[in-house]
Amino acid sequence: MPLVFQSERFFREAWPQFSQAFESSMDAASEVQWIAGLAALEPPARVLDAPCGFGRHSVELARLGFAVTGVDFNETELDRARKAAREAGVELALACEDMRDMEFSGEFDLAVNLFSSIGFFSDDEDRLLLDRFWRALKPGGLFVLDTRNRDQLVRSLPPEERKRVSGWTLRIENAFDPATSRWRARWFRLKRATAKTKEQAQELIGESEIRLYSAHELSAMLRPERWSRVSTERPSRSTPRASSSPPGNRPRTREKGDRSMAADSRPLVVLAGPINPDGQALLEKEARVVVCEDETEAGLAKAAVEAQGILFRIRPNCSASLMAACKQLRVVGRHGVGLDTVDIPAATRLGVAVVHAPGSNSQAVAEHALMLMLASVKRTLLVDKMTRAGDWGAKRNAGASEGNTELAGKTLGIVGVGNIGRRVAKFAGAIGMRVLGYDKYVPEDEVRRRGAEPVKSLEALLPQVDVLTCHTPLTPETKHMINAKSLALLKPGAIYVNTSRGPVQDERALFEALTRGRLGAAGLDVWEEEPTPRDNPLLNLENVVCSSHVAGVTREANRQMAVQVAGEMLRVLRGQRPEVLVNPDVWPRLGQR
Repeated sequence: MPLVFQSERFFREAWPQFSQAFESSMDAASEVQWIAGLAALEPPARVLDAPCGFGRHSVELARLGFAVTGVDFNETELDRARKAAREAGVELALACEDMRDMEFSGEFDLAVNLFSSIGFFSDDEDRLLLDRFWRALKPGGLFVLDTRNRDQLVRSLPPEERKRVSGWTLRIENAFDPATSRWRARWFRLKRATAKTKEQAQELIGESEIRLYSAHELSAMLRPERWSRVSTERPSRSTPRASSSPPGNRPRTREKGDRSMAADSRPLVVLAGPINPDGQALLEKEARVVVCEDETEAGLAKAAVEAQGILFRIRPNCSASLMAACKQLRVVGRHGVGLDTVDIPAATRLGVAVVHAPGSNSQAVAEHALMLMLASVKRTLLVDKMTRAGDWGAKRNAGASEGNTELAGKTLGIVGVGNIGRRVAKFAGAIGMRVLGYDKYVPEDEVRRRGAEPVKSLEALLPQVDVLTCHTPLTPETKHMINAKSLALLKPGAIYVNTSRGPVQDERALFEALTRGRLGAAGLDVWEEEPTPRDNPLLNLENVVCSSHVAGVTREANRQMAVQVAGEMLRVLRGQRPEVLVNPDVWPRLGQR
């Protein structure tokens, strides 16, 4: 009898309400047997145990033949885990790192969290941790969270509620299926620790389709009258899909399926260009999907004239005129993070919800920013060019004042300490850089937790840094934020990196700073005009490392963006509020013009 959660909302909003209990090794063995049965896993399935502590559950999982990776930030506990594994004669892959920094991408069949780990961080940190588990699972993978110790929850309840539930011990089994964006979970009240069978030891207390936000709501949810039965069956694979209309009726579009559109009542979603197959497959479970290959506004408007949803990629922009032409439009999705190509006020005025995929490409962009820094300080392009030409002079000049240098010991300034900036801070700290951060929308304590020393203003940041990297959205406030005045505040020879949005920088001022020696080098993934003209003078400079707005484009990020925004669009089309609604004012009047 399952309790269903839509998508990863439980990850992002419920988990911070709970903490987990420690167990003896005997308890751990029985727990692992029970979890393996729940997950219906067979060796050598891959299991992520985080935090693994000193390895009780990891060892028991390995005894069953599973390939186990354990993560914990405490090296002392990991040493105990290694010792326990040796004594048990099993192998464990152990990583010493903060769980919030785990970077596994679709590698595991099962992820388990069986120790106290949630609620010690800020809400943002807890959501990040939940996202780490979400990303670690393969499609169809399962996540199990043991919440038997509810002390933190009980303490947060009002006194009358605290008395009512203080004697309870709960187990919540959770299994998430990314393919269907559904949580499956069962809630049990544990009765007797000495019971001989699982049936004697626990009582199933109900089922419902809910969203958890707070301890108050959880307590209310536990009242029996709040439970209701729901279906968790997946949509049938035999559900008919719509066929394409005649080619002459629309501009170069493709629609999957082989049945008449008129016989299919599912909503129509138009994709402004191809997306990852997993994202398209997710949409096709509940919608008719058309791919429009015409990048003009007129072409997309014609393809989407009857669409309830449009998923925008690079071109065209999501303009007021385009949305106005699509009378049945209820939701637009942005394939990615940035929203500067979406007319949000117009969407709100037209009753159209706007969703996107925040955090989906953060790792990719952070890695690219680090690459640009390294390529700049190591003069990678120049050295490569010289080497190919048989000129080994780069080796003789590498130690000169104009030659290669190191990042270790230098100061990095991060403008925008969000999902990407925090990852860059982690990378830089690992290299040995001093990291400063400026973000007027993040509290100073939070900036510190994200790995940077907070600085109160951009003007105070710039004179201190050897490398400056921008990770801000494009807003009226940030346009041309990097200009002649701000560049003049940098140390002579500083390095500038931008993987955010091109108009954040004034390219004329940037060119002047690079050619006059104010800047030593620049790494640019974004440009004021994209594609940037081939005669852009910045392209002629040897001390500029260039890329074509591809920082966030990796196989992993493309899949995550597609699946994440597809799930958000489907929630709106079902009548459910999305997890991240860009224009919340639209919700009471969704679809009304």
